[in-house]
Amino acid sequence: MFTALKNTFHNISHLFFPHLCLGCGSDAISSNESICIECLYKLPETNFENIEDNAVSKSLSGRVPFVYASAIYYFTKQSILQSIIFQLKYKHQSNLGIELGELMGKKLSQSKLYEDVDVLIPLPLHPKKMRQRGYNQAQVLCEGIQTFWNKPIINNAVIRQHNTKTQTKKDRTHRWQNMESVFIMNNEALIINKHILLIDDVITTGASIEAFYQAVQHIPNIKFSVCTLAYTSNM
Repeated sequence: MFTALKNTFHNISHLFFPHLCLGCGSDAISSNESICIECLYKLPETNFENIEDNAVSKSLSGRVPFVYASAIYYFTKQSILQSIIFQLKYKHQSNLGIELGELMGKKLSQSKLYEDVDVLIPLPLHPKKMRQRGYNQAQVLCEGIQTFWNKPIINNAVIRQHNTKTQTKKDRTHRWQNMESVFIMNNEALIINKHILLIDDVITTGASIEAFYQAVQHIPNIKFSVCTLAYTSNM
């Protein structure tokens, strides 16, 4: 009796307040998920987390002395992944970030390259943008990663002191100028002698990663690696 009533209530509520996939808009999705199985299947995996010499590492080579650098998916315009990341960053879908982070965590936990990582660090967001968005998308990705890969999250070792304008329409030179001196060290004791893994949503030119490294490069015995949710070759 209770199960029947519960199912009836679910069906009625779904009729008036449909729960749709944030990738394709399909209603063929359970109430506790944000992305349907079909969209998950279509996400273009890079396998970079298992390849030391990959496109992300090549793009950062000579700019940042990293140990490993990778991204989990390829990002292209007008794709399901673009729609999903837009929902994460601009439509207050923090639960989506957790789910995407879980996908990252599964991959990273199985990677031999990242076995000795000590801590996860989400790319810092400026407090003003945090208030507007309600959360740091890199932070929620880390929380999802932690579900499958038990690594501590450190989010206050480095802070963002400037609220930069969007990078979307800037070329490489202007992206770097926009990011110069954006990050500053807040508590270096948290990452001394640590292999840190910087987490972000998308890497394009790598200007944000370069700027972040400038803030931590003086820390004794630090090892620095990077993993983003997605990579775009539009460098």
